[in-house]
Amino acid sequence: MYEKYIRKAVKAVFSDAFTSDIQECKTDNREYDYFSSIDFINDDDIKKVYFGFKKQTLVEMINAYMFEEDPEDEIIEDFSGEMANLIVGKAKVFAQQDSKIVDIATPDILKSLPNGVELDIDYNYNNQCFSLCI
Repeated sequence: MYEKYIRKAVKAVFSDAFTSDIQECKTDNREYDYFSSIDFINDDDIKKVYFGFKKQTLVEMINAYMFEEDPEDEIIEDFSGEMANLIVGKAKVFAQQDSKIVDIATPDILKSLPNGVELDIDYNYNNQCFSLCI
């Protein structure tokens, strides 16, 4: 259930907030600098969604979204959580439009991914990939 809403939300957020037609891609280079996660909650079922970003990708997103060309590291780190919040928040809206009762938690900024979590869905933004795991 979660995956279809999150995939739809990624495209919607990039279309609305970044005026970008984002596409899925495949990459073998998933060595990211910033990670975030957020819970997508349906009754007692909690699904954690993880995100991974390279620094340069986030800087370009910040530039497009906040018009800040040289953001400090703290802003970049916070924006990785904001991206999780924007995407999963939009997924919540799509699920509720289908009469699903869902909620989301506050995003977490992570230093690395937990053991066993592998990012497996890749998206291309300005010729750079970022990834997520649902």
